[in-house]
Amino acid sequence: MEFPRGVAAILFTAYTLMAVWGVVMFRLRRTGRAYISLWYLFAGFLWFPWLYAAAYLTISVFHPPGVMPALINAWFVQSLLGLWFGSIGLAAIYYFIPKVTNRPMHSYHLASVGFWSYALFFGWTAMTRLSGGPVPAWSVTVSIAATILMLIPIATVTANYAFTMRDALETVHTSPTIRFVFFGAVAWSIAGVLAMLGSLRSVDRITHFTTWSSGWTHLMLYGFFTMTMFGSMYYIVPRLVGCEWLSSTFIRLHFWGCAYGIAFTCALLLLGGLAQGSAWADPDQDALQSLRPFLVGRTVAWGLLIMGHLIFALHFLLMILRLGRPGGEPTLLGHTEEHA
Repeated sequence: MEFPRGVAAILFTAYTLMAVWGVVMFRLRRTGRAYISLWYLFAGFLWFPWLYAAAYLTISVFHPPGVMPALINAWFVQSLLGLWFGSIGLAAIYYFIPKVTNRPMHSYHLASVGFWSYALFFGWTAMTRLSGGPVPAWSVTVSIAATILMLIPIATVTANYAFTMRDALETVHTSPTIRFVFFGAVAWSIAGVLAMLGSLRSVDRITHFTTWSSGWTHLMLYGFFTMTMFGSMYYIVPRLVGCEWLSSTFIRLHFWGCAYGIAFTCALLLLGGLAQGSAWADPDQDALQSLRPFLVGRTVAWGLLIMGHLIFALHFLLMILRLGRPGGEPTLLGHTEEHA
């Protein structure tokens, strides 16, 4: 959003061309009925250039007065997290869970309700970021109501992937793709519930301006989106490169390093936010000292994340150099069948 106008125009053109080719591919698809994951992908490719253009033009070109730039920025950041990253991540969840487990998604009707309610409500949730600020109170109230209504897509999407996985839980222990994607799906559900709780004025009064918001963002961007993308790469890369991942041990170390790292990071930031907000409300407490152990723990958790990323980087480099296992038999964490 801070790029010069010339660069912004080039970026917008690139994003628009991606959307155009997405529309072309959608029109030329082989089957008439669009699969659930395609809904989210198609919507995400259309939403992103619209979000970027609307936010950039209103803030950097039209220069609105007063608090309007803050309102627009909050809308852009929230929509970027949900309507772009969220759409791509949910598309991966809806694709890989039934694909790898070889089971159809539990309910097409639930998927439809989840998608349209997600598209309807998420864009209205942004003003909770400015709760208590010098903005119209009604805008924050509307966003709180929309965040509560987000329980509809959260419940439907969660029920859909949970019932689909009900008879295929063994794949969590055997398939790298499912292990990462399922972790991301659970993180998305938890992040949605925490967003609803954090939007309430009684909670926001404690957590605003604390590490709580950072913990939620980490859970949404890393726990949900990044872990889901890791799972997608474990499925896609071997099919592009022509060989399989070299070591299941590397995959396990990558997963546990990232899973424990992000879980501890988010938990410590969220709990630290509660402790920090409570200390601010008590004149006898030192807010910085109350937050210190949580930040030390977060540093240790980041060490686990770094370890997991270094292992993945090495493993990925070996794949690119075609030093992995010969193509054909997928590299699994146990004995099962992964479907092509």
